[in-house]
Amino acid sequence: MPFTEQATQALSIPINSIYPTNGTGTINTITQIPLKNFRRLIAHVSQGLGAGTVTAYFCGCNTTNGTYAALSTNTVMNLGVAANTESTLEVRADQFNAGNQYAQLTITVAGTASNIAATVFGYESHYKPASQWDVATVAAASSGLITRSVCNI
Repeated sequence: MPFTEQATQALSIPINSIYPTNGTGTINTITQIPLKNFRRLIAHVSQGLGAGTVTAYFCGCNTTNGTYAALSTNTVMNLGVAANTESTLEVRADQFNAGNQYAQLTITVAGTASNIAATVFGYESHYKPASQWDVATVAAASSGLITRSVCNI
């Protein structure tokens, strides 16, 4: 019988998110995402109230606390100035520069203030289920952070 993987098992939240924040002239990052566990990363970025210009892109690095550099491939998402916008940005592991072991999502807000939030998901895990790579706070329902609930029918 084939392995039946639920969507909640196929996706991982490998690092803490950018929780709703108001930024202007700021750079916000989700950093130290290990590439060794996933073939693909997808970022979900929300822009709420505000008319600032929001840009999101992935960077790569060889060490956990090293200097992150933007990818040489076209992986930049310009959310523009539209308020209440939801967007996704996807990248494959082979789009990172040679030797990169860690990824970072960078979000910049220019111009006027804008509310933003973001979460990065890892999928196409080398070892199933991908949810085994979740950051510890994902399962902490009482912490007020991300909650993962599964209902089997």
